[in-house]
Amino acid sequence: MHHIAVNGNNGQPMFLDPTDRRTCLALLADTAERYAWEVWAYTQLNTHWHLILHTPEKTLTHGMRRMNSLYARNFNARHGRTGHSLRHRFMSVPVESGEHLRELTRYLPLNPVRAGLVSHPEAWIWSSYRAELGSVISPAWLHSSWWQKAHAGPDHLRRWVAKGMAEPDAQWAPGSDPTLTRPRPAG
Repeated sequence: MHHIAVNGNNGQPMFLDPTDRRTCLALLADTAERYAWEVWAYTQLNTHWHLILHTPEKTLTHGMRRMNSLYARNFNARHGRTGHSLRHRFMSVPVESGEHLRELTRYLPLNPVRAGLVSHPEAWIWSSYRAELGSVISPAWLHSSWWQKAHAGPDHLRRWVAKGMAEPDAQWAPGSDPTLTRPRPAG
C-alpha cells in the first residue's frame, strides 16, 4: 500500500485545464489496468496530486515512470512547452498501519480545502471523495469499497472528514511514525 505524490516542476501548475486533469486520470486508469493496481483514492490539486494505491506486484516504479512520462509529454505538447514539467518521478510513503490509512481517508479530501481551493471537500470535483460518498458514480477503476469497510458507510466517512476540518494541521494519526510525514523520493 502506498501514498503517492507527484508535483509540478518548480511549484508550477501541472494541471492548466480540465483536459489535463482528465488526461491524468485516463493514464491512471490505463496504468492501473496494465499493472493490476488497485487505486483506492486520489485528489488532484493545481501543482500536485495524491494517490493511494495497492500494488500486488512490485510494479510501482515502472508504472509511475510510464504514467508520468506519458503525462509530461502530453502536457508539453498541448501547451507548447519543453523541458521538465514534473519536479521528480514521484514520492511514495508506505502505508504501514490501518490507522495511517484511515487518516489518509481524510487527508486526501481535505487537501483542496487546506490549499484554499474550496471551502468544503465535496465541492472539489477532482477527487475520489464524492465517489466514495456515493454522490457521483465511481469510475470502474476506482476500488471504493474499502472506504465503506473502514468507515461503516458514507455518513461516518463524512463525519470523519468534517472532524479533520476542525484540525487543520492534522495529517497523520496520533502515535504514527513521524517519518511518515516527510515523504521520501521513490527509488
